Amino acid sequence: MAFRVRLSALCILVLLLPQCSFSKPTITPESIMSEMTLRDKIGQMTQVDSTILLKPGTLDIDYDKAGYVLKNVKVGSVLNTPLSICNDPNTCRVGLTPVEMKTFIQQLQAYAMSNTPAIPLLYGLDSVHGANYLYGATLFPHNNGLAATFNPEFAAKSAAITAKDTRVAGIPWVFSPVLDVAIQPLWPRFYESFGEDPYLAGVMGAAYTQGMQGGSDRSNLTAPFTGAGCMKHFIGYSGPRNGKDRTDAWIPKHYLKQYFVPSFQAAVDAGMTTVMVNSASINGVPVHASKELLTDLLRTEMGFEGIVVTDWEDIKKLVSYHRLAANDEEAVLMAVEAGVDMSMVPLDTSFADILFNLVNSGRVTENRINESVKRILQLKIDLGLFEYPLVPPGGDELIQSVGSSDEVAVALETARRSITLLKNDNQHNGGPVLPLNWVTKDSTILVVGPAGDSLTNQCGGWTFHWQGAASSREFNGYSTARSIFTAMSETGKSNIVYKRGCDFDSCSENELSEIAAMGMAADVVILAVGEAPESESVGNINDLTISDAQLRLYDTVAKLNKPIVTVLIESRPRVLGRIATGSAAILMAYLPCTEGGRAVSDVIFGDLNPSGKLPFTYPRSTGDIEVYYHKPWSTYSQGSSSPFHDPLFDFGFGLSYSNLGYSDISLSSSAMAEDAVTVSVTVTNYGPLPARETVLLYLRQHFRRYVTPEEKMLKRFSQVDLEVNQSVQVSFSLSAEDVKYWTPSDTCLKENGVYDILIADKQATFTLNLPASNTISPRQFLV
Repeated sequence: MAFRVRLSALCILVLLLPQCSFSKPTITPESIMSEMTLRDKIGQMTQVDSTILLKPGTLDIDYDKAGYVLKNVKVGSVLNTPLSICNDPNTCRVGLTPVEMKTFIQQLQAYAMSNTPAIPLLYGLDSVHGANYLYGATLFPHNNGLAATFNPEFAAKSAAITAKDTRVAGIPWVFSPVLDVAIQPLWPRFYESFGEDPYLAGVMGAAYTQGMQGGSDRSNLTAPFTGAGCMKHFIGYSGPRNGKDRTDAWIPKHYLKQYFVPSFQAAVDAGMTTVMVNSASINGVPVHASKELLTDLLRTEMGFEGIVVTDWEDIKKLVSYHRLAANDEEAVLMAVEAGVDMSMVPLDTSFADILFNLVNSGRVTENRINESVKRILQLKIDLGLFEYPLVPPGGDELIQSVGSSDEVAVALETARRSITLLKNDNQHNGGPVLPLNWVTKDSTILVVGPAGDSLTNQCGGWTFHWQGAASSREFNGYSTARSIFTAMSETGKSNIVYKRGCDFDSCSENELSEIAAMGMAADVVILAVGEAPESESVGNINDLTISDAQLRLYDTVAKLNKPIVTVLIESRPRVLGRIATGSAAILMAYLPCTEGGRAVSDVIFGDLNPSGKLPFTYPRSTGDIEVYYHKPWSTYSQGSSSPFHDPLFDFGFGLSYSNLGYSDISLSSSAMAEDAVTVSVTVTNYGPLPARETVLLYLRQHFRRYVTPEEKMLKRFSQVDLEVNQSVQVSFSLSAEDVKYWTPSDTCLKENGVYDILIADKQATFTLNLPASNTISPRQFLV
C-alpha cells in the first residue's frame, strides 16, 4: 500500500496523471474494499456537483472545500461543468474547452488519488446531443431527430463521437441516452427521446449504447474513444398524466412491461453499464423508493448488473416533493433499500453522513453497502481509471479531433436524413411547391419567423447550458453553423430576405408591416416557427397549441396569397391549427442544431430528397393526444362515424419528392409454428428523383384473450436506396417471439390465432399454431 501512496504523491507534484499507473491489472473490487473503511465505501456512493468545489463566482478550485469533500468524505463521483447554468445571458461564459475541462478534472483526480486507498473519481456529464457542454465539440440533432432517420447507424456514430469528445476531456461517464418512450407530447423532455414506439426506441437505444461503449461488453471501455453510458430515466418518466415534468404517471404493470420496458431492455442486452432513475412516481409511488422497480424488475427480471444512480436531489425530494419520507434519514433508507447505488446529492455531502449513521445504527447492513460499492468500483476498473485516472493512452492525440470536419459531416448527414416532409401541395403550376428548383436568381424568397435565423432555437435545450445557448454569439467558434436564412442565402440560388416579424411570444408591429410590404414581391414565403429552447420543468406548458404570436405571423403572410412553406423547429409537436391547413408545404426539422440550417436548405432546394419519418404521432388538436398503437376502440365511438383519434400526421409518416409504391407482399408460409416466417415486399421508385425509403412492418393481432390488442405495433424496419424506376425486394423475418404480450396477471403469453402483417398499404395474414404448452388459444376461456 505504501508504494501506491508514494506514486500518487509523485503524480500530484508533476500533474501527469495519465502517465501514472496506480494499480495492477489484477485489481478487483474485493481487493480494494479490503482496505476501505465504512466511510470510504459510503463516499463512493456519493456524487456532488463540481460547483461546490469552487470559489464562489469563479472557476477556481477552493482547496479547503475540495479537501473536505474529496479527502474527508472521500466522495467517489463528481458531475457537471462549472458553466452548465447560465444566469445572465449577457455575461455568462459559453463553456470550457475539452483541454480546459481536462485540466480542471486533473486537479480533482490528483486529490482523490492521494487518498488511502487511492481510488479515482468517476466523473459524469450530460452529453446528450454531442458533448454539448464542451465548447468546440460536434453537436448533433437531439434524439427525436435521430429517431426520425430510422437509421441506427446514425445513433451509433453520434454516440461514438460524443463518447470520444467527452472522454478526452477526462470524463468517462456520459448521462445518455434517454430511453423513455415519448407518449405525452406536453412533456418538456419529449425531444430527448427516440420517439413513442418501444421497438424503434429499443433499436436506436441499443445502437447508441454500443456506439458509446465500443460494443456490447465492457472490454473496450478502457479505450480513449469510449465511455460508460447511462440509460435514463428508469422508468415511466415520459408518461405523466398532466404532461408536466416530474409528475405522477398511472401505468398498469402489464402496460409498463409491454410499452416502457422494451427500450431499456434492449440497452441492457447491448451492455449498458449504468442507469438513472425516474424523478417522478408511478401509481403514486416515487420510483426512487420502489424496490419493486429498481430491484425486482430492473435487476432480477431484466438482468441489469450495473450502477443505479439517482437524478438531481431526488432522495431529498422524497421528503420535500413527494412527502413520502418524514425526514432525510428515512428518505436515504428508502432509496438504498429500493436499490439505489449512488446519490446525486449533489450540492452537499449529507447523504454520506446520513447513510453512515444508518449503518452504525443497524438500519442498513454493511453488506448492502458492499453491493453498491462493488458495482461502482467494477465500473472504475473496467474504465481503466485506476491505471489512467484522467485519459487513457491515445487520448491526448484524439483531443485534436474534437469538432473535426469529418465529425461535423456526420452531424450534417444526420440532420439531413432526419428532415421529414409532412405536406407538399400542388401550388406551383399544378405541381408540388417543393422542391424550390423552379426559382431563379431573380426570384425572391421571404424567410420569416423566430426560427428562421436562430441557432439557439435550432439546438434547443442542453446546448452549452442547461436551458440552451444564451445567444447566437455563443456559436462563434462553430464555423459550419448556419441558420436557415444564412444557409439558404449562401446557395446563391435566389434573392433571400429575412424579417423576423415575431418572436415566440410577441410580435413587432413595425416588422409585421414590413413583412406585409416585402411579401408583395416574394415568390414564396418560408415560415420558420417552433418554440424557444427549454429543458425539464422550465419547459412545462399548459397548452400544446403553437403560440398566438406565431399564429398572428402566419395570418400576416397568409394575406399575401403566396405559397407558404412552413418549417418546424420544435422540441415537441405543437398543435398548428390554421398553419397546417394553409401552408402549401410543411417540413419537420425537429432540433437539428448547428448543421440544421444547411440540412433544411438542402431539402428546400432539392439538393436532397427528404427521407425522414415521424417517430411520434403528430396531434391535430390538444384534446386528441394518443399514440399510434392505441386500442381499436380509441378510433371510433359506438354508433358514430366521428373519429375519436384523428391525428394531423401519423407515426411513421413522411413524404418524398419521388413517387414510391409497394407491391407483391408475400409470406414464406401462411402458418407460423416453431420456425420463423419470412415476409417480402417490393418497393419501386417511379421518380422523378433517386430516393431513400424506410419500410415499416407492423403486426396486428385479430383477437386477444386477456387484454385488448393494439391497433398495430411496429416490429421491423429497413431502409433501401432506390434509383429512378428501380424496384427492390425487402425481406423481414418474424418469429413467435414477436407476438408476445403481457397480461394483468404478470404473465407473458404467445397466443395462437390470426395475425395481419401491414406494410404501407399492403397486408398479409398468417396463423400462429404453437403447441398448447407454449401458448394459449384466443377462445380457450370458452371451453
